[in-house]
Amino acid sequence: MEKGQPEEGYDHFERAIRKTGCWEEHLTCAECMSHTKDWRECKEEEAMLSELFAEFIIDSDDCDVNDRSHMNHIDPYVYVPLDRSPRWFLDDNLFFKNNNDNRTRETVQNQAAFAYLQGDYISSMNLYFYLLENEPKNGNSNSVFALIDSIIRCGLKIAPINGPQLLFLLQKLHALVSTYEDQLQYWTESLDVYLATGTSTSDYLRNAILLCASVDLPEFWISISKNSPVSCVNLRIGSLCRAIYILENSPPSKAKCLNSYDLQQMKAELQNLCNKEKLSEAKAAVCSDLIRSENTNATEVNRPSLSKSFLKDKKAEDVMILEFIHRFYWLFADMDQQLVNSILQVS
Repeated sequence: MEKGQPEEGYDHFERAIRKTGCWEEHLTCAECMSHTKDWRECKEEEAMLSELFAEFIIDSDDCDVNDRSHMNHIDPYVYVPLDRSPRWFLDDNLFFKNNNDNRTRETVQNQAAFAYLQGDYISSMNLYFYLLENEPKNGNSNSVFALIDSIIRCGLKIAPINGPQLLFLLQKLHALVSTYEDQLQYWTESLDVYLATGTSTSDYLRNAILLCASVDLPEFWISISKNSPVSCVNLRIGSLCRAIYILENSPPSKAKCLNSYDLQQMKAELQNLCNKEKLSEAKAAVCSDLIRSENTNATEVNRPSLSKSFLKDKKAEDVMILEFIHRFYWLFADMDQQLVNSILQVS
């Protein structure tokens, strides 16, 4: 350290460097290296730098460490580098001002997602509830939709199931549906909630039919077959039959929900449900658009184009269900009219 100059006159960083006894060398090499990029070439610069900075003076007022304007400066002895590890958000020492709780939304969202992946569904749900409670009043409805969706998914994993809470959250989710994608997500999640809470079969079948009418995926036809009343024989047989045909006519990339073993199990189940005559009847009534002709490629079937429009209200949903019933009339031929009315929510 240079003699004759008080240590208090230096800032935190300068004091730390001066204590090494290499302050002058630090200045000289740092300045030189910015040009030469090689400390070995800096010796020739020392004389010039000494002359250049001979008259350079820093006002002591600018270096007052007690000045409040420097309160945000970090002491080099307590400086901690930014944590860039994959699990940075799990650090208990993270304190950021946000929503009066010293935690940023990004941190909490990462913590909630991580807890869910680790199987800690209660902690995950609590964190998502925290985010929902602190959501800005004028916040994006898509953000609220995503949070409620995440809370429901957590609730479905927690035993025992809190039925009233899940049904209440499902109603809130339904009120936030604003796009075709939201609608599909709501219908899909509603099936899980209805099954978990033991809600009436008609509510389940209504949304399952809406999904089949909208996207015609095998998993939704399977859900109808598995969860239809035992008395609805045609519905159970026809839905399973169509699911099998869709899987057989789909490329592997689009049949991710089931493997070849599952397909064989489904075929065996279908044979147990009906005889060959009944099976032929179901194929003709429900799968005629999926049966390939001799000139049709293996990945091409005569499936009608599906409407991918957002259904704004119950009336639009009823129209789609009626069109579905008309198209697949055989499925409902043996169904009690009261159940059909319940699906249509007709009193």
